[in-house]
Amino acid sequence: MQWTSDTRGFSHSLDDNGTELARMHLADRPDRKNRFRVRVLVSFLYFGKRAQKRLERSRKEWKATTRKFPTEPEARKYIETKKAEIMRFVVQRENH
Repeated sequence: MQWTSDTRGFSHSLDDNGTELARMHLADRPDRKNRFRVRVLVSFLYFGKRAQKRLERSRKEWKATTRKFPTEPEARKYIETKKAEIMRFVVQRENH
């Protein structure tokens, strides 16, 4: 299991043997107050039965959250913290 990213660092992906388990995207919206948006997507397979049912009913395969930041360094710091958090979450779920 390893995080990979594009050359500019705007897209990050957690892959395990060719299977994408989670991904993050950093978007820059210059016309907004909080111009940097980080979107985190985690495969619905790592959530409980109740959350899986809710996502299946809405025909979604990813649990998504979005967070906005005024500066890029804040967004990058959040991404690095979230990478470690998601890695722990996925490893914990796979071990159970």
